[in-house]
Amino acid sequence: MGTTPLLIEYEGPFDMDELYQGAFSYLEKLNYKVDEDQYKNKTNELEIAWTGKRNVDPYVRFVISVSFHFWGIKPVEVTIDGKKEKKTYARFKIEISGEIITGYEDSLKSGDWKNSLFVRKLRDFFNKRILNKDLIILEDQLFYETVDVQTHIKKILNMESSESAY
Repeated sequence: MGTTPLLIEYEGPFDMDELYQGAFSYLEKLNYKVDEDQYKNKTNELEIAWTGKRNVDPYVRFVISVSFHFWGIKPVEVTIDGKKEKKTYARFKIEISGEIITGYEDSLKSGDWKNSLFVRKLRDFFNKRILNKDLIILEDQLFYETVDVQTHIKKILNMESSESAY
């Protein structure tokens, strides 16, 4: 179960440190344990991928994935309120998606939910027949959290659409 990926596309000057630290710390503020899965730095191009995990209960885990892809990176100097500041100019795309994991590995002391066909079928039955309504509510909650992360990043970038409908 997952949410539709949310996109932010941007071109212009911005503060790279503020974007990186602001987005990362906001996920931590939402109680996600964030891991940096990828940091690929090429000439004038940068790719970063994060995975944030939060255990809702012993059976359900929220996962928010954020991936950044920057092109044409170059340092620039801009004037803001009469003061010159160093910024980074680039084109980039940020993709934010959420996923609900049920029966995650470390929730069972005896092992992994994916051990056998029987256990997988039991989990599928449990999710579809018993927890279905609860998982739908949790999926909505996760969607609103991904929109919240997207909105926070837009505020960092001073985008005109820095508010969401939610």
